[in-house]
Amino acid sequence: MATQVSSIPINATLDRPQSKDVVRALLHAVLFHRLFGTIKPQTIDVLDVTFPGVADPDIEALINSKVEAFWRALDTIPGGNGVTKKGQILIILSEKRQKKNWFSMAEEEVPWEQWIITIEILPPRPQASNYYSSSSTRPTFTKQPPPPTPMDQVLLQILTHVSSLKGRDAVPPITTGGVISPFPLKIEVRIGDQMM
Repeated sequence: MATQVSSIPINATLDRPQSKDVVRALLHAVLFHRLFGTIKPQTIDVLDVTFPGVADPDIEALINSKVEAFWRALDTIPGGNGVTKKGQILIILSEKRQKKNWFSMAEEEVPWEQWIITIEILPPRPQASNYYSSSSTRPTFTKQPPPPTPMDQVLLQILTHVSSLKGRDAVPPITTGGVISPFPLKIEVRIGDQMM
């Protein structure tokens, strides 16, 4: 029986200094809404947005290892820090199903949802400069406002999907209890055509 895998794309363009924290917060936010076991919640504040997170040592170790793998893989892209670098982190949630073979039964993992988080790291920008305002006859010294960050829109996209009918219908029946994730979970890092 073929299953339709629900794919949810998330795009984030980030400045290098806060990129690790933002990627970590994005992974936490997705897993917070998709683990379905008993979790201890936490909050992660990044770029003036509060993300939900999972306070579990195993989940945090998994997230940290994947963020570090993503960062190391980005550093292998030629061009140094002066170029825009792009990669993906995939969160794949599966269910275990019985597969019939000729003379036996086997268990297979069938994906039911895939989050494709595409991250673009911008090259370092020169420091924001001050400029003179021309609104008055006497020049005044004002500070240039920082560019707006779209992290609240990314969090809204996650919330909209998990609370939508499509997002709820994608979840298979939960048959295992007492674990943090009743579904097999994989997090993969992809830079270009290579999986890390």
